[in-house]
Amino acid sequence: MATLNVIALVSGGKDSFYSLLHCLANGHRVVALANLHPPPLPADKADADLNSFMYQTVGHEVIPLYADATGLPLYRHAITGGAGDSKRDYGGSVAHHDEDETESMVPLLRRVMAAHPEANAVCAGAILSTYQRTRVESVALRLGLVPLAYLWKYPAIAGPTSPGPVPGDDGAHLLRDMANAGLEARIVKVASGGLDEDFLWEDVASLKGVARLVRAMSRFGCGSAGDGAVLGEGGEFETLVVDGPCCLFKKKILVQDQDKRVIKEGGGTAWLRIVKAEVVEKTAQEDGDNGLEKLRSLVRFPKMLDERFSGVLAAVSSASSEASGLVKDQKNLNNWHGSNTLAHGYSRLEQWNFVAGAGTASSVVEETQIIADNIRGRLTARGMSATNIISATIVLRRMADFPAVNSVYGSLFVAPNPPSRVTISSGNLLPSGCDIYISLSVLDVPNPSIMDTNVRDGLHVQSRSYWAPANIGPYSQAITLPLNLIAQPNTRRHQGDDAVTSNQSSASGPRLVLIAGQIPLVPATMELPRPGDQETELDVFIFNATLSLQHLWRIAQDKEVQWWSSAVAYTSKTDNVETARRKAVAAATVWAKAHNSGGDGDDASDDDSGPDIWDRKYNPAFMDYKDRQDQSSFHLPNFEVISQPSTMGQPVQAVTTVPPFFLAEVEELPRQSDVEWHAQAGFSNLEARSVTLRSLSSPSSEASDPQSRSWDAHQTLVKIRESTFVHTTVAIKRDVKPGDMPMAAESLADDIRSVMLSLSKPAAASKSDSNLPREDKINDYQLLYFDASLAAVPQLTESCAVIPCRSLWNSQGERVAALAFSRQASNEH
Repeated sequence: MATLNVIALVSGGKDSFYSLLHCLANGHRVVALANLHPPPLPADKADADLNSFMYQTVGHEVIPLYADATGLPLYRHAITGGAGDSKRDYGGSVAHHDEDETESMVPLLRRVMAAHPEANAVCAGAILSTYQRTRVESVALRLGLVPLAYLWKYPAIAGPTSPGPVPGDDGAHLLRDMANAGLEARIVKVASGGLDEDFLWEDVASLKGVARLVRAMSRFGCGSAGDGAVLGEGGEFETLVVDGPCCLFKKKILVQDQDKRVIKEGGGTAWLRIVKAEVVEKTAQEDGDNGLEKLRSLVRFPKMLDERFSGVLAAVSSASSEASGLVKDQKNLNNWHGSNTLAHGYSRLEQWNFVAGAGTASSVVEETQIIADNIRGRLTARGMSATNIISATIVLRRMADFPAVNSVYGSLFVAPNPPSRVTISSGNLLPSGCDIYISLSVLDVPNPSIMDTNVRDGLHVQSRSYWAPANIGPYSQAITLPLNLIAQPNTRRHQGDDAVTSNQSSASGPRLVLIAGQIPLVPATMELPRPGDQETELDVFIFNATLSLQHLWRIAQDKEVQWWSSAVAYTSKTDNVETARRKAVAAATVWAKAHNSGGDGDDASDDDSGPDIWDRKYNPAFMDYKDRQDQSSFHLPNFEVISQPSTMGQPVQAVTTVPPFFLAEVEELPRQSDVEWHAQAGFSNLEARSVTLRSLSSPSSEASDPQSRSWDAHQTLVKIRESTFVHTTVAIKRDVKPGDMPMAAESLADDIRSVMLSLSKPAAASKSDSNLPREDKINDYQLLYFDASLAAVPQLTESCAVIPCRSLWNSQGERVAALAFSRQASNEH
């Protein structure tokens, strides 16, 4: 890992200094401290706190002493402006940002960079605040600095080291980690009903202080494990660090009791004004080993794999993959016939596909520019903006072209939370003269104001952390939309009506979550893991598949995903067919074990270690215990959302416990990775028993017909008000025999279309339906995969999103000739 030269943004608080310690422990060099302070105040307002949305300002009088205490140069700048842009996500290119206090960081960091031209990174103490993190990221990236946020989601991924006052996770283990690292962090402001002025100057980085804080917050129903209150994330309190481990604090800061003045602001808010402070030498007992190894023993690093995925890795090995529980987990797709079909559907989430065309460009950059111009033109013609784009799939001939392509593609997006994205290389399976192909999922909503609200929500973390890989560049980790908006019939196209009713565009109800492709980068270093000397190729693949699936899971849990529709794991070119097959089975096993792992999905009612019923109801120390258990509604997978099938006079079909999985072998993946996970759709905010699963297969009579090809179909049906959102997967299988010729693309397309139609109208559908007009058959597919060794790949056009693959496999290690994904809504419930 390359060493970074870091500018440490410090407010004086515990989080910024503990983040700084993690920078040092990760082998980086801190070149300077940087601080933003309130502007000078008139004498009659000297006892007023700035109450900045972005910066801690209480205790700013002590900040100049950090230079002497740490031996690091300190640079300061006055805060100007206010919360000009109070939205959660910050882009940095929006009008009026010059008036925002966030922009005060720009001259401060430029001054540091001028004095320390080697500086190439900046660290901050964001833990749960997207508001703070996105603002630091915006400024850092504009200045060419790598943003570091080692504490991002730390409470969720590090886990408790020892039990707190309430059995289980009391949310305070980060404070205990700070105590173990030797920080001394004193409370200098309280603003919570659970804390009064008696807590001022309490050391929250001490075991005694942590215990007192947890008790007080629990008494007022605050401080549950996930809300961050016990860490002060909601402004409940602010701290001032006066000492720390010797690798950072060569001396300590001393404040006498008589030099602290309590200022009361009303509403339960009180803070300390420091009249005088001094830097003093440490005693011989306090002055210890200041080496890097000592620091690494003091600072706790979250494990690369959490408990769930450590268990997954342990359960999946190259020796046991073939004997995995896949047959149990995804068994016996039933033949399904009957009247439980859905009418042909509709969707406002359209698939737009772009190819420059052979001979239109002399380079991949020109090709990308032509496509980008075409995208802009179509958006303008439809009265849309780039925010209407929800996700993107980019297929390249050469992965080496990715940096150049990324620069042009990124010019499309200026607002926060660009589309999620999957990028692969299909090599020479792309037709001659075509080096790039882009497919976009676009929300056809004519009212631009809808796209400016929280209806289109996103997650775009660009800082390095221990949580999941940073997305540096024009793509978000996830974008979410309300399904009731997607499922609204497009009256504009057919009736010229531009209205979108407020109840239909509401952000309430079930949501669709589209997540970026995940490769196995180590989040803290943004490098691929280094394989051990004794590991086989399959061992390495299994570990990488497990790590990258954990990334997918963490992003999904942040967006409260409860169920997946299906997933594809891409793998890079293999030496032979058997290697690809073994990887397919191994990745499918990882996928299945992640769903069936106990992990954080265990039933809380089985835990007898918690407080008894009386305590939970009447004892203030335990009043928030129920809320902690209720968080299980966001477990992934959440089997409570799955409806048991109704027979309706038909045989009960088997409901798989694991969403469908496929492996697609392609040419290359980003960063020369050997695996990339692509979840077709996640669903959140689901009600109990609101999801119906269907697993179907071709009739046995068709399977025995040499002119027919067997198929598997899977449907995920989500209830949304008066309609149903349907995600369909169809896989056309083929047994390969020596001398077999590739199947015609048109024939395979007809097979897929026939299966799709059989699912969306009475069972009389057959191949004769291929003679129907195109608009009467089915909506455009979301994505269509072809195994180029089994089937001729159709020409890339703007009518269908085609992914050419070297090979395709299902979870059982069977060859798949073609794979199609479709999403639509039906007004039948």
